[in-house]
Amino acid sequence: MEDTAKQLLDLLSSLDGIKCKNDLIVLDTCIFNYTKYLPKLLITLKTYNQIEKSSVDAFLYGKIVTGLLKLKDHDSLLHNETFENLIEKVFIVNGSTFEMLHELFEATMDGLKTMTDKTVNFIATMLEKMIKSDAIYSAIIDACKTNKINDIVQEEFSQNWRSFLQALVSLPNRIANKMKGKISDTFTLDIYTKIITYHIVRAISFLNDVLHQYSIEPELQPISTMISKTVLILGAHKFNDLIEILINWTIDDEKNIRNSIRNILSLVDGPSVEPIAVLLLKTINTPSNVEKVFQNLLEKNQWKHVLFTKIPLLSYYNDDLLIFNLIFYLASPNNDKRLLIELLIKLLDIWGDRSALNHTSLEQHEYITKLILLSIKKSKDMMKQSDKDTVQRLLFAGTSAHLESMQVEVRAMGMITGELIVEFLCDSNDAPKLSYEYDSMPAVGMQIVERLKTFIKNSDEKIIQSNANYCNTSFGDEKVFSNTGDEKVHQLGIECGILSRDDSIVNTETNSDVCSTTQNLEKNTLSNENELNDDINEINDSDDELDSDDDLIPYDMSNDTKITDKLRPIYLRDLKENLLNVDANNDPNIFSESLQVAEELILSQLPNDDSSLAIELLEIITTLKELSHVENFELLKFQTCVAIATVYPKECAKYLCSQFHAEIGQHSIHDRIFFLNILAEASKRLSKTEIKINPEQNNSNNRKIEKIKRPKPPISILIDVTGGKKYETLYDEDFEVSTMSYDNEKSNWEEIIQRRIQMNTRIFAHESKRPHTTVNKFNDVVASFFYPLLYGLSQKSACLYKIPQSYSDEENILLVNFLKTLSTIMVSAENCVIAPKIGLEILELAWTLRYHEQAKVRLCVIQNIASVIISLSKETFTTEIVELLLEFRTWLFDTSQDSIRGDPDSDCRNLGKNVVALIDLAINSTMKNT
Repeated sequence: MEDTAKQLLDLLSSLDGIKCKNDLIVLDTCIFNYTKYLPKLLITLKTYNQIEKSSVDAFLYGKIVTGLLKLKDHDSLLHNETFENLIEKVFIVNGSTFEMLHELFEATMDGLKTMTDKTVNFIATMLEKMIKSDAIYSAIIDACKTNKINDIVQEEFSQNWRSFLQALVSLPNRIANKMKGKISDTFTLDIYTKIITYHIVRAISFLNDVLHQYSIEPELQPISTMISKTVLILGAHKFNDLIEILINWTIDDEKNIRNSIRNILSLVDGPSVEPIAVLLLKTINTPSNVEKVFQNLLEKNQWKHVLFTKIPLLSYYNDDLLIFNLIFYLASPNNDKRLLIELLIKLLDIWGDRSALNHTSLEQHEYITKLILLSIKKSKDMMKQSDKDTVQRLLFAGTSAHLESMQVEVRAMGMITGELIVEFLCDSNDAPKLSYEYDSMPAVGMQIVERLKTFIKNSDEKIIQSNANYCNTSFGDEKVFSNTGDEKVHQLGIECGILSRDDSIVNTETNSDVCSTTQNLEKNTLSNENELNDDINEINDSDDELDSDDDLIPYDMSNDTKITDKLRPIYLRDLKENLLNVDANNDPNIFSESLQVAEELILSQLPNDDSSLAIELLEIITTLKELSHVENFELLKFQTCVAIATVYPKECAKYLCSQFHAEIGQHSIHDRIFFLNILAEASKRLSKTEIKINPEQNNSNNRKIEKIKRPKPPISILIDVTGGKKYETLYDEDFEVSTMSYDNEKSNWEEIIQRRIQMNTRIFAHESKRPHTTVNKFNDVVASFFYPLLYGLSQKSACLYKIPQSYSDEENILLVNFLKTLSTIMVSAENCVIAPKIGLEILELAWTLRYHEQAKVRLCVIQNIASVIISLSKETFTTEIVELLLEFRTWLFDTSQDSIRGDPDSDCRNLGKNVVALIDLAINSTMKNT
C-alpha cells in the first residue's frame, strides 16, 4: 500500500502537465492501483468490532490530493473530463477515516487559496460531492472508536479533530468568498446545516446500535464537540431539525438511545450549552417530556449554570413554552426541591428592586414576572413556613416599588402579580385575598393584566398538552418507520438532496449493513470506471479562447449621478415631509439621504425662512427615531439640531429649555440630556471668534524692491580705425534684457523713493497695530440660553422638581448634565455684557448645592465656580461676586483637605485645591486694581 502511494506521488511530482495520451494512461494505472487499497464500504454493525485500523497512510493521501490539484491547475487540464474523473476516484472515499478526511480538507483549503478560478470551481464541485457522500459520516464513526492510546496521541487527535471541525464549519464562507457568491445550493447555510445534521444523527444512531447489540461503548466526546462547534458557529436556529430528532428519539427511547443522547449533551462545550438548552426548551411541546430529555443534566455544572442562572436571570425570551418547560423541569421530582424555591427568591429579589425597575426593559420584566408566577404555582406545596414568609416580605416590598413607578405597565404588573401570589399562598378559601380596582386603568395596563391571567390559566399541564402540536406528523411517505425520529431523518435526507423518496435510510433489521446511499455511490463509481475506459483516448488539448473584454471601450462615468443622490430633498419643506412621513416611504434610502443632507439645507435655506419653520423642524428632529438604518444616525441628528439652533438661536433656545423642563412622562432622560447637549454646542458655535486676517494688509511694508536692470544702448559692430577703438555687437543671450514694461517702471518709482527715504530715516517708535475684531453673535441671545434654563427649575411642573425619591439616580443624571451645560454657557458668555449677572446667578445656585450627597454633583458645583472665575475679567468682578468667592474659598479650603474634614471623593479634593488657587489669584489681582 505504502509503495503504491509513493509511486503515485513520484509520478505526480515528475509530471508537468499531460503532454500526451500515454501520460494519462500511466497516471490512470497508478491511480487505479492506489484506489484499490482505499476503504470503499462503510463500517457496518458486523464489521465494526472486527475491522482493524486502516492501512492507508493519511499523510501520503493528503500529498497525493495536493499533487493532483496542482496538476489540475495546469492549463492543458483545465477542462479535461477524463482527468477530472481520475481525481474524483481519490477525492471521494465513502469509507474514509477521520485522518484521511482531515488531510483532504487541509489540501483543498490550500488549493482554494492559491489556485486559479477554474480550478477553484472544480474543487468546489468535488467538495460538494464529498459532503453529500458518506465520507463525513464514516469519519465521525471512525473518530468515535475507543482506542487505548497514550495522552500525547490523544491530545494530538483532539487538536486535529478541532482543526477539522473549524475547516468544516468555515467551508461555506470560504467557498462563497472565493467564488464571489456564485455558489450552489449545497453551500447555502440552510442546506449545508441540514447535510451536517443528517450525518450527525446517522452517526448517533449507528453508535447507539453498536452499544445496544455488542455492548461496545464508543467515545462520544468527538461527536459532542462537533455538535458544539456547528451550533455555535453556524447558528443554533439552523439546527432545529437536529433538536427535533433528538427529542423524538429520547421520548420513544428505542434501544435505550435516551442515555446515549444524554451522555452526548453532557459533554458539549460550555459556550454551546445555552443555545442548545434554549432550542430544547422551545421545541419540547409537552412539559412532561422535559425530564425525559434533560434527565440529570443539572448535575453538570455548566448545565446547572445555564438552566438555573443564565436563562432565568441574565436573559429573557418571548416564548411561554420555554418558561413552562424550564419551571416544569426544575420542579420535577428527580431534581432537588430547594432549587426552584431558591430561584423563586432570587427572582422576587430582582423583581422588587427599584434600581432594576429603572434599568430593565418592560419585556424582560414581564418575562421575570411569568417565571415568578409559575414558580410559585409549582413550588407552593414544597415550601416551608419560613419560605412563605420570605416570599411575602419580598412580594410586598416589590409591589410597593411597582406602584411608585411612572409606567402604567409596571404598576399593572405589580398589582396583578401581588393578587395572584397571595391567592396561591392562601391555605384556605376563607383567608383574606388581595384585590385591586382596574376600572380606571388605561388599556395598556389592562392588556398586561389579561396576558398574565391567561398565562396562569394555560399553565396547567393538560391544557399545554392539548394545545401542543407534537411532531408525530407523517411526511407523506408510504414507508413504515419504527419511530418519528427515523422518519424525520429520512425526510431530512430528501430535503438535502442526498436521498430520493425510494431510498431507505433506517435499517429495521440488524442484518442490514449498508445504507442505500452507499449502494448508489458504488453504482456511480462503476459507471465512472466504464466512462473512463471509453474516454481515455479523447484528450482535450485545445487552448482556451482569448478573452475579448479588452476590446471594449471604457465608458466615462465621471459625471454620473448616484441613484441615492436623486432621493435627496432640495427644499426645506421636502425635508420636513420626508422626515414626517417615514412610515409612508417604501424606500428607506429616502429617510437616510434626507438626514444626510439636512444640515446643509438648513444652513443654506433656513436663514431666509421664518423662525416658526425652525421650531417645527427642531421638534421633528429631536424626537426622530431610527426606523431604518442610517450610518452615524445620532451624530447627524445632533448636528442638524445644532445647525437649526445657530440659525434662530433665541427662539430655539427657549423651545429647548421648555422641553427640558417639561412634565414627567413627556420626554425620556436620554431626550432631556440631548436637549442640553444641543444648547451647549450651539452656545459654543455662536461664541466662537473667527478672525479673518487680510493677507494683503501691510503688504507695502513687506514687499521687496527688486532691482531693475535697464538695457544698455545698442553696441555697434563697426570698427572706428581713426579713433583706435573697437566696437562689437553682442547677441541677446549675452546680456540681461528687462522684461518689465514701461507701465510697471512708472508704477514702481514711488516705492523706490519711499524705500530710500525709509533707509535714511531714524525710527524711534513703530506704528501700533490695530486689534482684529469680530461680531459677537452670542451677546444678544445669551439671556435666552441661560435664564429659561435656570429659572425653569422653579416651575412646579419641572422634571427635576417632581421626580419621585425612588428615582433619585435619574435626578442625579439630569442634575449633573444640567450643571455642566450652565458651565458651558458661562464660558461661552466670556465676552458678553451680561456675563457678570450670569456669573452671580451661577454662584448663588452653586452655593445651595455645595453639600449635595452625590460626589458627581459636588464636582460639577466646583466646576461651575471655576467657569465663573475664568470667564470674568478683573474689571467685571462686582462686590457681590467677590463676597461669594471668599465664602466659597473657605468651603473649598476645607473640602480639599486630606483629613476627616475634607471631601470623601478624591476628584473633588484635587479640583478644590486648584480652584482655591484660582480664587486667590483672581481676588489679589482685583485688590491691586482697586
